[in-house]
Amino acid sequence: MLEAEAFPPGAAVVLDVLSANPRGERFWRSVGFVPYAVNMRKMNEERSGCIMNLRMPEPASSREVSTYIRNRLIAFNSSRLPEALGSRYEEIDLVQRDADGRIVGGILSVYCWNWIEVDILWVDDACRGQGYGSALLAAVERAAEERGCTFVKLNTFSFQAPAFYKKHGYEELAVIDNAPLGHRHYYLIKPLQHEGDRKY
Repeated sequence: MLEAEAFPPGAAVVLDVLSANPRGERFWRSVGFVPYAVNMRKMNEERSGCIMNLRMPEPASSREVSTYIRNRLIAFNSSRLPEALGSRYEEIDLVQRDADGRIVGGILSVYCWNWIEVDILWVDDACRGQGYGSALLAAVERAAEERGCTFVKLNTFSFQAPAFYKKHGYEELAVIDNAPLGHRHYYLIKPLQHEGDRKY
């Protein structure tokens, strides 16, 4: 997110947008950019100077820098939402053990606003088909219902478990072909029907 205070007074930011990308043009216009060819003379007159050469993006130097960037966007998002909703964020990570206490599965998910997103659901190959995956998914769905969420969303690949999720009531939102090559990438959602639907 570009911020005005990051640039010296009188500086201008210039970018190129292809005419074949009208959505991109509309976005940049909505955040204050104007057509370069039409307004260059006016910009030079008003700003009395040169077009600033921006530094090239560089790798984030540390985990702290990455966290700073993430937190700035989280703060922006929260400022656009009701306070009771914007502060909702929690990582919900669960493990599944067998009778001997060995970890044979796990689920990593994030509770955000009015949904939970499952990032990873894994079950050991030797333990598949024994109900571990269903137990993990059900546990996250219970957590979603307890927090008043209106849906759970996740993604999976064609070589993973799209049929498994559909069996548990998940519906296709989108499918990307050849992601990775020769396979498909599924985005799925499961609406939750309960009193929490009417909260927001």
